[in-house]
Amino acid sequence: MSRLWHLRAALLTIVGALALHQARYLLAPPEHVHSGAHAYFAWAVPLIAVLAVAAAVELGLRLSRSRGEAAPALPPASILFVVFTFTLLTIFGAQESLEALLADGVLPAENPFVADGAWVSIPLAIALGALLALLLRGVALVVALVGSRPPRRRRAPRGSGRRPARVFPATGSGISRSLAPRGPPLPS
Repeated sequence: MSRLWHLRAALLTIVGALALHQARYLLAPPEHVHSGAHAYFAWAVPLIAVLAVAAAVELGLRLSRSRGEAAPALPPASILFVVFTFTLLTIFGAQESLEALLADGVLPAENPFVADGAWVSIPLAIALGALLALLLRGVALVVALVGSRPPRRRRAPRGSGRRPARVFPATGSGISRSLAPRGPPLPS
């Protein structure tokens, strides 16, 4: 997998981690909210949105220019699903632990996946992992399909008004076409 595809997968993971965190708080709000622990969302969400738009524009430009490029060698969707799911769960656990540490000054004694209804993050991570794996494989399929198309031929500009000159084959004897047999040998 090339470096560019690693960057695309990392960006998808970041967007998925943000979606997982936000969906968890929408579906199962905790009884107590850490004051100021989510202040980083004020600058992180717009930054991630700008990166996602830039990645989409880059992919669109690459697709418009790519002709005859090889398809990326990505792992199967099942492997991507497992990797995305476990990565999202790991990021979520670390994020919740870090937020509790910043808010309370100590690491939480309870598991971040069961505290305050956070168990809902597990099925969300599974669903997001499947979605991200299918999205990355879909982008790879589009790149492969666009890359396998033959290059476009450039057309002559229309409206020039002149027709191309017709070329007629030469008719007549073989001499006029330089096809006559060779001449007699020179006397020695």
